[in-house]
Amino acid sequence: MSNCMKTVSYTHLDVYKRQALLNALELQGKTLPTAKIVFLGAGAAGCSCAKLLKLMGATNITMTDRSGILNTDRADLHDNNRELAVTPSAAKALSDVMPNADVFILSLIHI
Repeated sequence: MSNCMKTVSYTHLDVYKRQALLNALELQGKTLPTAKIVFLGAGAAGCSCAKLLKLMGATNITMTDRSGILNTDRADLHDNNRELAVTPSAAKALSDVMPNADVFILSLIHI
């Protein structure tokens, strides 16, 4: 690890990642509240990131997992991802929501 990286804490990295997302949206002429954000992975990590983005002002977040889009009709949701479920629509899979996405976040952990 370089000397430069040794002085960067995880807190600093979190700030840089948030700022990178906000700067990328600004280059597109968008803001966090207007951006369409799509997640692949609705486990603990994905849900935590989505909730943080909501706290930062994101309003249009679609979560997907191996069964498709998390919507309020799904019976297999648990407490952690139920609050991120969207109203059912014609979109059922990741391929349905990706064409209009401004941000795509991959949050998969395989052991």
